[in-house]
Amino acid sequence: MKSASLLRIAIVLLCATGAAIAQEKAPDKPQEQKREPAQNILRLLPADSVTEKSIVTAQGKLTYTATAGTLAFYDQQGNQSASVFFTAYTVKGANRPLTFGFNGGPGAASAYLHLGLVGPRILELGPDGHDAARATLRDNPETWLRFTDIVMIDPIGTGWSRAAKSDGAKGFWSVNNDANAMAKAISLYVTHNNRGGSQKFLLGESYGGLRAVKTARALLRDQGLAVSGLIMLSPLL
Repeated sequence: MKSASLLRIAIVLLCATGAAIAQEKAPDKPQEQKREPAQNILRLLPADSVTEKSIVTAQGKLTYTATAGTLAFYDQQGNQSASVFFTAYTVKGANRPLTFGFNGGPGAASAYLHLGLVGPRILELGPDGHDAARATLRDNPETWLRFTDIVMIDPIGTGWSRAAKSDGAKGFWSVNNDANAMAKAISLYVTHNNRGGSQKFLLGESYGGLRAVKTARALLRDQGLAVSGLIMLSPLL
């Protein structure tokens, strides 16, 4: 009996020792890094909105998806540095080209091209075109959406696009930094929406013409994306 008791005690001690050794050697599970929601002005930006719309053109009824959203920029420490606002209009169909548009200034948002020319709805400013108090939105049968998907982008510091810090936008305002930021925003949109195989065009007005040239170069150099063409309206070149 004494031998059996001693044997049981030895087995218990052996199991306890093995468990302790295994616990010491067990590697710590890597902690998953999660980006915290923005705690600065960017948290005030509205969430993305996606709606289904339709318009009648000379070619017939066109059903499209309208997306108003943002693209997040992050710095080397993983903190959000800026948020770039865009408005996208897409039509279901294979191999549709994709046109990215922006105005000039260089401090102008994309509303002028968006609501004045290419979008599915345009803004009319009264009978003479100069009365903002009588502004109304109407369908645009001549919208470029008939032949290309459209993404209108607001450069950082214009429209709804904002830097995280009050003085952070200055880092995006030089000629080259502006182009680099636009190229990054375009690359993010292409990646997030699986549009790598689409033909890509850049549309720029006034300073946006120079921006289109610089952005095309930055896209190829830094993002590995080649554009199929540039469309420039009254370009500053």
